[in-house]
Amino acid sequence: QDRGGKSFTPMSYCPEKKTWVPKAWPGDRPLFHEQRLKGSEKPVLITEGEKSCMAGENKIEFTDYNIVTWSGGSNQVHQTNFKHLKNKEVILWPDNDDQGIKAMVEVAITLLEKDITEKIKFIEPNFLDLMPKGWDIADPIPEEVENEGLTLGGMLNTAKEFNPDNYKKVINKIR
Repeated sequence: QDRGGKSFTPMSYCPEKKTWVPKAWPGDRPLFHEQRLKGSEKPVLITEGEKSCMAGENKIEFTDYNIVTWSGGSNQVHQTNFKHLKNKEVILWPDNDDQGIKAMVEVAITLLEKDITEKIKFIEPNFLDLMPKGWDIADPIPEEVENEGLTLGGMLNTAKEFNPDNYKKVINKIR
């Protein structure tokens, strides 16, 4: 389906038909790049979407992190199994829009409520007013912002311990 210039065609294997079909995995979905977590002590950076996840892997600022995401977009967090994040240090980096922040708050609440990890940091959207709506780490930093000295590493350093009290309005919308 087409969503504002992005084309999504989720595929899953249908055992009855013994072939791949254009349908999303029904639930209990693994994290994208989950296999990188096994045996690793690196902190985990969670981005919104595979494009951001893959772009982050090519940026020097993120070499000390395992980068993962869930599949299906901002409204599909609830379909994901986050169990492989057990006791990991997690940093959540939302896209620069309300849906991205809502999705990352849902990830944080899921990690807390399912007793997966309490070591959660959130890239606070305080710098995001400088960035275009919808901006994510796969996008270039606008020249005028870069000229002000804002970098990916600097944004990463703004990550603060996740406090659900700061997101009560968002949490109420999720539930």
